[in-house]
Amino acid sequence: ARSGGGWRMLPTNFGPWQTVYWWFRRIVRRMLFQTIHDVSLMLDRERNGREASPSGGVLDSQTVKAPNAKARG
Repeated sequence: ARSGGGWRMLPTNFGPWQTVYWWFRRIVRRMLFQTIHDVSLMLDRERNGREASPSGGVLDSQTVKAPNAKARG
C-alpha cells in the first residue's frame, strides 16, 4: 500500500510512465499549468458577470508584517 503518487504507479492505460513524465515536465517548463489556470479563472469570472481581471486584492495580517508597530493584532 504505497502512496505518494509515484510515476511508476500510474495505471497502464496512461502509457509508459516515462512518456507521461516527459510530457508533464514539458508542460511545466512552458508554464502551461499557470496559463490554463489564468484563462479558466478569467472565463469563470466573465461567466459570473464580473470583469475578467480583478480590480482589488485582499491583505491580511500575515501578508504585511510591521515589526516596529506599537499595537499588535
